[in-house]
Amino acid sequence: MTRAPQGQLAAEKALRTALGVEWNEILRRGYERYGDVLVLQFRDGVGQGAKVDAAAALAKALGARSVVEDQGGIEGPLRQPKAQLLFGADSRCTHKENGLTYAFDAREVMFASGNQAERARMGQLDCRGETVVDLFAGIGYFAVPMAVLAKADRVYACELNPPSHRFLVENARANRAGSIIGPLLGDCRKVAPKGVADRVVMGYVHGTADYLPTALACLKPAGGVVHYHEAYPQETKFADARAALKAAAGKRWDVLFLLEREVKSFAPGIDHVVVDARFTPHAP
Repeated sequence: MTRAPQGQLAAEKALRTALGVEWNEILRRGYERYGDVLVLQFRDGVGQGAKVDAAAALAKALGARSVVEDQGGIEGPLRQPKAQLLFGADSRCTHKENGLTYAFDAREVMFASGNQAERARMGQLDCRGETVVDLFAGIGYFAVPMAVLAKADRVYACELNPPSHRFLVENARANRAGSIIGPLLGDCRKVAPKGVADRVVMGYVHGTADYLPTALACLKPAGGVVHYHEAYPQETKFADARAALKAAAGKRWDVLFLLEREVKSFAPGIDHVVVDARFTPHAP
């Protein structure tokens, strides 16, 4: 993602020249750039014609090939973005981050720019000798850095959305991790391998706790670490996350909380958090 200050100034000038408006009159925030594709969010009430004109002006000013409107929100269990192409022939892009390459289509696949620090953190782990199961892999947001940078021996990457799975396969190969990442198309509750994981990644919000039984079933008999993501009220976010993990552990597992951090603000009064927890078999 890029929000270059000089680029922002050029974009603001382009809108004034082409449409006679200031940036904040029609757009909600600064643009996001993935490769040569721009992603914009317009304010309510902006007409389609103005959107198209703004997209053309910004593409010219910033040297972009295509411009996509993020219409807000992710739809359904496949986590499909609401988006439309305003300028250019297609919305496929290639984004580079932390020395890695992510190809995706901005109209088909979400790319959470606010999760950049968490993607970097997953790459900074020491996963040598480990098997990782990623239950919600997407295009490889966490699977790729864990395979390439954290040096996991094996990463099983589950993804329900066929377009995301297609890019997951492509990104594994593009980052020379095709022999490490095993892409699995389907519901993780059905396709995730059981009893193999030293580490399970749950990079999903809204209902993540429902998948904790699957995550724990993936762990080796001796246990392992679960990276649990969810969105909770700001006042109780970490207590709520700990409670969900303890409830899932039941009497079978002991839980040690290793790390708690806010990933990003998700909505007013709601934060997206991640809690790392180590599960070990409960001694009788």
